Amino acid sequence: MAAKPQRDVGRSFRMPRSRSSCRRVSVWVAPAIIALSAVAYLLTAARSVLGGDNGEFATLYGCGGVAHPTGYPLYVLYLRSLSWLPATSPAHGAALATALLGGATTAVLYLACRAFGASRGSAAVVIATHAFSAPMWIASTHAEVFALNALLGAAILLAAGTDRLTGASRAMTLAALAGLGLSNHVSIVLLAPIGIYGLVRGVREATARARTFGLCAVALVFALSPYVYVVLASRTPADRFVWGAASDFQGLLHHMLRVDYGTTTLALGAHRSDRLGQELLLVRSLVVGLLGLPLVAIASPLLVHARFDSSTRTRTLSLLASFALTGPIFVALFNLSISGLDRRIVERFHLLPQVVACVVIAPAIDRVLSRWLARTVVATALAIACGAGAAGLSLEEVRVHHLPDVERYVRDTLERAPPHAIVLGTGDHRFGAFNYARRALHLREDVLYIDAYLTLTSWYRAQVGREVGIELVAPQGGSMSTKALASQLMSTGRPLLLAVVFTEAIPRAFPTYPIGTLYRVVGSPAEVPDPATLERMNREVFAHMHPSAVPPPADSWGADLWPAYARPWFALADAFREQGDQAHAQELDAIGRSFSVAPP
Repeated sequence: MAAKPQRDVGRSFRMPRSRSSCRRVSVWVAPAIIALSAVAYLLTAARSVLGGDNGEFATLYGCGGVAHPTGYPLYVLYLRSLSWLPATSPAHGAALATALLGGATTAVLYLACRAFGASRGSAAVVIATHAFSAPMWIASTHAEVFALNALLGAAILLAAGTDRLTGASRAMTLAALAGLGLSNHVSIVLLAPIGIYGLVRGVREATARARTFGLCAVALVFALSPYVYVVLASRTPADRFVWGAASDFQGLLHHMLRVDYGTTTLALGAHRSDRLGQELLLVRSLVVGLLGLPLVAIASPLLVHARFDSSTRTRTLSLLASFALTGPIFVALFNLSISGLDRRIVERFHLLPQVVACVVIAPAIDRVLSRWLARTVVATALAIACGAGAAGLSLEEVRVHHLPDVERYVRDTLERAPPHAIVLGTGDHRFGAFNYARRALHLREDVLYIDAYLTLTSWYRAQVGREVGIELVAPQGGSMSTKALASQLMSTGRPLLLAVVFTEAIPRAFPTYPIGTLYRVVGSPAEVPDPATLERMNREVFAHMHPSAVPPPADSWGADLWPAYARPWFALADAFREQGDQAHAQELDAIGRSFSVAPP
């Protein structure tokens, strides 16, 4: 009889050691994933200026100032505070600073998943998948506001769901996070359902509710204080880059509400919205980015007949409402297409709903895989597999996104531009990259790039007018006469060139000819070189250019710029063909085709 108790004692002595060992391993799974993702972000941080708004934020990292509406002052101040980072370029430094935000997002999101009831295993699986998904990896490796937006969104979810914050502390934290979120990107307001739930929960937990409301108001106002920087930078531009005229309260409000764009739209001008396409693109982004885990979350209640726990029903419904607002409802408002460069712009907004989806998915995975996730080895293996799978799907997309084609184009264009030239063009990628080259790299500061669409705004016309020494013509009926604008710019005596033929009005009104990646606009046909001379000029220009050896993939920012290298050769081929020199025309056509964009 004495032997059995001895065996039980032996088991009770050995089992706790085994469980303790498992707990230690389990505790370190998430930190390992977080550290690995942060290292991956830092190592793959973009080293050159990219498309979209990247050029603008890389410029602001280097010289400070005011970004496009809504100003994003929290992110700008964050970039400025880390402008000392050792980096190969301002664009690289801004990317490194953003990579740190990406690593922090992974850590906070893990805690948020745990706060909403997920086990360590399922939370680790979800954050491993999310951290190496294309939306998160791309957002965390170049200068853009979306990584900070994701971090603040995850923090709001954590503060609303955790039991470690109570009463006034919970309410004040959420108020502060709301203010900081609005100081970075106004889309954070779409998390209002879960934020309000947490705020109400905190107030109810507090003993002095009136005092708690007052403290929340103070925390919110203080967190909005980064907007003071927008006003100060607008009043004292100096060498800063300043968008808009936010030097007083009215101007600041105009900037914050995105009046020039429309508060809920993404682009200037009228664009047709594809609502069904936007919804399908969001679904594809979430399902592919998270390796099908959203489908597990949808199926899990059906598989295990789960029902809402009455004690967490309000919290769960608030979380789902936040997902609906940040995802399906928000994307339905987008006034952009889902193809070409528009798709690049749209997909950035899928990151915030993906963050919310992770917190929804993690507890759902437990309902299906709880028996397996309780085993540390299985949970660890599954997290590694999901992270590796997501990375395998994302790595090529990250590589393509970070290709240096935009910076190569800008350098090639500026280095061969005539002295004191004015380059007229359109597109955020051109505007941001040319601005970055001039202000952050101090490359060809004598050359002025003007965005034609921005001349529709009074502040930009005034800014450009001060530099060129004339008052630019104002738009009529919401439309700018590009012919009148070109005539004014040519009257300054500075060479006028087009980065892209965005309107036929200028070529119809003035003789033009291709030189390098630009079109030269001249006053009379006599100034246009003959084909042989123009070919010689272009060969000399191209001898000093350094385009990428391989054409960029279609739908990339570089692909939109790549045709600029082909234009002069096709134009020369047509000119020689008109002269009857078919053989030489075919030779020039072949050069032009060498700059054809790679298929998607």
